[in-house]
Amino acid sequence: MLAPLLMGLVVLWSTFGPLKHRWLFAPIEGLLFGATFLAICWHLVNSFRGFVSTVSSIGKPSHPRILGFAKWKFWLVAITIFIPSFLIFDQIVTRKMVVYQEAIKDVRAPSNARETLGTSLTPGWFVESEYESTNEDGHAELDIPLSGTTGKGRLYAKGIKAHGQWAMKELYLVQSDSNTRVEIEH
Repeated sequence: MLAPLLMGLVVLWSTFGPLKHRWLFAPIEGLLFGATFLAICWHLVNSFRGFVSTVSSIGKPSHPRILGFAKWKFWLVAITIFIPSFLIFDQIVTRKMVVYQEAIKDVRAPSNARETLGTSLTPGWFVESEYESTNEDGHAELDIPLSGTTGKGRLYAKGIKAHGQWAMKELYLVQSDSNTRVEIEH
């Protein structure tokens, strides 16, 4: 109701305002246009609120829903999809690291690890890692499960990044059965 009244005032002032009150024309015209714009926006917001409340009350379910699912079902599906996806993504990123690649390459080369665990060394899943890197420097510590033809163990690798280049600082294997530590040449 306010918007049509303000629009009428804008038309009247735009027509007759400059004739008598030239010094007041621009400020009053600006105020009238601004008030009309705000009144129209207010009317649109209230109309939209009324529409939304009408639509949302039709067929309202007895329990809250997200994307058509009951909330508990949505969160159950989200948790069972997103958490494993995040863990798999983390493992894939860890396996692409330079320190991981170098550690696996060094342990598969003829070394003490092959004598300890057997010839066919296979890295396991769920590599524990601590990683921090910038463009020029950083560090990484990995705990990689390994299994071979004659035993199992864990490969520990520590790498340091200096001036943009990674270097292996420490690389050793701990056999699961006897907890003996075997240094790996790198």
